[in-house]
Amino acid sequence: MKTVEKKILPKYFQTVRNERKNFELRKDEDNIQPGDILILREWNDGQYTGRMEARKVMYVLRDTKEQLVKALVEFKGVPQELNLPSAPKQFIQYLEEDNRPQVQLDVNYEKGMGVSVGRLREDKVYDWKFVGLSHNTLRGAAGGAVLCAELLTAQGYIQAK
Repeated sequence: MKTVEKKILPKYFQTVRNERKNFELRKDEDNIQPGDILILREWNDGQYTGRMEARKVMYVLRDTKEQLVKALVEFKGVPQELNLPSAPKQFIQYLEEDNRPQVQLDVNYEKGMGVSVGRLREDKVYDWKFVGLSHNTLRGAAGGAVLCAELLTAQGYIQAK
């Protein structure tokens, strides 16, 4: 196990700190392995701000499109592991067609609680880029609140009186 430090911009740092962002896609320049510790140091206007977050690496994606697609479609979060009622069975679907995902065709994947990904391609700046689509109301505000309540109940934070 090793510790690796990486820069992270403020807009992404805060979502990591709030635990709204728990999946990071980066080029592996440090031969990172599952179990390694990633120190994310906030970087703003060419300097460190002093804020940092540490996270344990759970899995690593390598540089092929096939491996990335496989990792995306096989991703299982805590809601899937606990089989929560409103959790999508398969959280992410990958669509091979050049014109997908599309709102009319794909927004209601897994009753609106899933995420559709497509048009994955290599990029010189970010290594990979893609189009992602989710339902703003069902996956976002309303469905996200229900799923959060189910998770808090399943983990014992909410109990009947």
